[in-house]
Amino acid sequence: LALVDGRLFVGQVFSEVVLVIDLATQAIIKRIPVPGGGEGEIAVSPDQKVVYFASNKTSHFFIIDSATYAFEAVPYPPGGRGCMSILRHPTKPLLYMGISRGGRIAGRAYPNANCYVATYDLARRDYIGTAQLAEVTNGQTDDATPACLTYDAVYERVYVGMFQSRRGICVLDPVTGAWRRDVRFERTSNNTTPFPWVDPLRQAIAGSLLLSVNRHNRELVSLDRESLEPKASIYLGEGRNGPGDLIVWRDFAVVSNPALLGLHFVPLSMLT
Repeated sequence: LALVDGRLFVGQVFSEVVLVIDLATQAIIKRIPVPGGGEGEIAVSPDQKVVYFASNKTSHFFIIDSATYAFEAVPYPPGGRGCMSILRHPTKPLLYMGISRGGRIAGRAYPNANCYVATYDLARRDYIGTAQLAEVTNGQTDDATPACLTYDAVYERVYVGMFQSRRGICVLDPVTGAWRRDVRFERTSNNTTPFPWVDPLRQAIAGSLLLSVNRHNRELVSLDRESLEPKASIYLGEGRNGPGDLIVWRDFAVVSNPALLGLHFVPLSMLT
């Protein structure tokens, strides 16, 4: 979803369109027929004049004029397909996209995997960097995907929460898109899955803390925002798929836990 000047842009899965809904009347006012349909990720420019739709079906993302609904298609880097996350820099003309497949590692192509984050310069209309984030073990890459992107304006970082990866949260340079470091999490006794990763599916910033929902550990973790060292962990209860989403509201971290049919309101005071 993307909220733009009283309208809601919605990527409609299993359809051929991106919907535009007028919030005042709750009526569909436009169906934008993007090639490949409406499954993908959406971001919006700070001035709300442009909507960015990154397709998970085709090898393109789309730049949509929010006033006229005209759009242009921009291909991902060669071989790229399957976008699972997108972020627009709040001040610079940069767009970050988490791509699940394509590219090369150390000059070698891996046809079955190989995720990366592509950084696109909207002013230059070209990619300025790709950070390869797949790990290679015994000549095979993992099946990782950059599941979420979070920008930190204070410490000038982009946090990438990784799905199906032991790397945990990858930290990127926001100007070049280059990899800086990983923040890895260990399995806890609450992780009853057969998988070696914990799936930090969502991050959020709360004052001096970086918060992470780690799905397979069934936990909400706080990290010191400067050092990225762990501070506290809150167990969120057993559930088939674990918690999956997170926002910060007032003095609470609000965590969505579909397996338990509800929300957790965790006081931030418990995470310091």
